Amino acid sequence: MTIHTTRDDQSLRQHGIPSVSRDEVPTACGRDESRLRENRSCGTAEGYRAQCKKDGHAQSETSLFPPGDALLESLSSNPSLWPFEKHLPGYQGPYEALPEGGWITGAEAVSKRGIDLRLFYDEDACMVKGCVRFNANASIGKGFSLPVHGGAIETVLDESTAEMGKIAAFPFLATRKISFEIKKSVPMDVSLYVECSLMNIKGLRCRVHGKILDAMEDGVVLAECDAELVNMVAFIDKM
Repeated sequence: MTIHTTRDDQSLRQHGIPSVSRDEVPTACGRDESRLRENRSCGTAEGYRAQCKKDGHAQSETSLFPPGDALLESLSSNPSLWPFEKHLPGYQGPYEALPEGGWITGAEAVSKRGIDLRLFYDEDACMVKGCVRFNANASIGKGFSLPVHGGAIETVLDESTAEMGKIAAFPFLATRKISFEIKKSVPMDVSLYVECSLMNIKGLRCRVHGKILDAMEDGVVLAECDAELVNMVAFIDKM
């Protein structure tokens, strides 16, 4: 392997730290990077919907929703909706579930970050709907009787709008810009309704509106956002 030496590299070496250019970092053993790039570029919204619908919600032993939660039950029993979870293009295919989760998905999001987000797709309305529940781990400060932290609220909206964009426009995308408005304090230990709709698709970008509502107070909007998302297929060669 050739090591490119720069002034910064020499400084690092003085402290015993080797420097390697980014394009020379060895890949994990057995991983085919060309296959990964292909899977990132070949997906379609139709294919993403089909795989998400097939996989549904994975079984989980961790949940912030109490047994028989009214909101979750109403969504789960609605014949117009089907449950789904986040997928990403990986080494095996363009739509892979996340067995180890992520920042807002999986067991650690529930147990460590206090966020339990469940998403459903309404094919007739072309909308993502769902519910979320926060506990004290997502609060402004544990033990201080304060509501949910703004960052946790925004994380839910960011994730939900991204999934709306993936399921309706581009299966491999990223949030380019997003604006939030937190209208009211968001309570802990309450099941809240989430709703996202696709506003438009223009070229490599799409716009999505998302909101979190109080399901117990006639749909009062607690927080909402407008997100612009970009199709990442155009940038695969730069990743």
